[in-house]
Amino acid sequence: MKVFNKIKNVLIKYRPNKINCLLYFFLPLFFSTFLINVKSQTDVWFLLNHGKYVLKHGFPIIEPFSVHQGLSFVMQQWLSSVIFYIAHSINSTYGLFILCFLINCLILYFLYKLCMEMSNNNYRISTFISIVIDLILLILSYITTRPQIFTYLLLVVTLYIMEKFYKNEKTKAIYFMILISFLQINLHAAMYFMLYIFMLPYMANYIILKIKNKKDNRVFKLLLIWAIMFIVAFINPYGIKAITYIFNSYGNYYVNEMIKEMHFVTLDNLIGRLFYGSFAIILTFFIYYKNHRLNFRHFLLFLGLTFLGMQHYRNTSLWFIGAIPIISEFFGYRVWKKEKINIRVNYIILIVTSIFIIGVAGSLYQTSPKFYMEKGIDKLLKSDNLSNVNVYADYNSGAYVEYRGIKSYIDARAEVFYYDKSKKDIIKEYYDLQYGNLNYKKFIDNYKFSYLIISEDDNIYKKVNKDKNFKSIYNGKGYKIFKNLVLYDINQQ
Repeated sequence: MKVFNKIKNVLIKYRPNKINCLLYFFLPLFFSTFLINVKSQTDVWFLLNHGKYVLKHGFPIIEPFSVHQGLSFVMQQWLSSVIFYIAHSINSTYGLFILCFLINCLILYFLYKLCMEMSNNNYRISTFISIVIDLILLILSYITTRPQIFTYLLLVVTLYIMEKFYKNEKTKAIYFMILISFLQINLHAAMYFMLYIFMLPYMANYIILKIKNKKDNRVFKLLLIWAIMFIVAFINPYGIKAITYIFNSYGNYYVNEMIKEMHFVTLDNLIGRLFYGSFAIILTFFIYYKNHRLNFRHFLLFLGLTFLGMQHYRNTSLWFIGAIPIISEFFGYRVWKKEKINIRVNYIILIVTSIFIIGVAGSLYQTSPKFYMEKGIDKLLKSDNLSNVNVYADYNSGAYVEYRGIKSYIDARAEVFYYDKSKKDIIKEYYDLQYGNLNYKKFIDNYKFSYLIISEDDNIYKKVNKDKNFKSIYNGKGYKIFKNLVLYDINQQ
């Protein structure tokens, strides 16, 4: 207890000045060099494939990468894909890492600016909260090569602009929402309406202010901005289909069952524990600072993001970037004394900065290994001409197979395979295959797969491995490539 009390007293008495606080931002930047793994997500391969296709052929309306014919296609993250592909073309893994690192720096900066607005310019609490949020995003691998990183940045900037507009109706920052609308619909159309959801608590607050004070016209100004934002959103290659993409691409039962990030949030893992832990902390502040009346807009934001966060694991990131900054409001009314510069702390932070520079080089070296399927695909491409054959690859490996120019049965773009309701529900077929409701032999015969690239966690792996009609031609780490001997015998006859 004595040690705990000493630590507590040191923390209470510690009052770093603004320079000290700003230097602490090197901590999350340092850790990001180890926590950003640009190729840990299988999505990166279909994103790179999308970017390459757009630059070479333009915007597709029919899905061009899988074995299926005539699937309607909306490349809802085309601009993100192009940016990722350009970064990858410049310097492969390093280019992707630097891009993610820079976007993370911008997210961290605007988190700090947002907290400063909410806390009445309390730079100490703003520094602490923004660093904690960014570290959570890094630890949970939310900062990676996915369009979501652009969405996080735009949503944090949206909250920052709305806070400035609330305090100063004449601020010109509100007009940047028009540009943000254009960027969001092209970078990540599936999350477009999240802009309005994040702005909705402020709209509700302005309606109440208008009722109380008829001279307060911010509600009408925001409505006008919303109208212009929506009109600008039509400036995209797919028009209304991109805007309404979310309504046609979410809510599928089979996707919700198979993909963990679509599951309800529980305490069984780190994401759930961090989500409910931060929720409990904010509730504690509500109770402890009961004499401080929380701003209505922040209260609505807290409720809305709590509801969204509980629905799916993928929504917890929205909670972290939108709800946790609310804590800074509870410290906004406190007055902090100015303190002298702590020389010892500066030395410590300079040492950490030096380690950060070393860490960047070390991390870049560690994040550049070859993808685990690369050697197997190399051998397959050398052994046969795959332009006119069907290849089976599962949900997680299909994107890389397609990136290498081979048409695959399925990949991680789940919505593509049930988006077009006039076609066959491929997601249901894959679900039935994985859960034993579909005979694997009939499935393979139906598609006439010449080769099967199967990972060990695929439901048909053991069955195919024991079937004499399939020969293993490559044994990789966690997967095998099989040749369909029956199909080749028929072709030879």
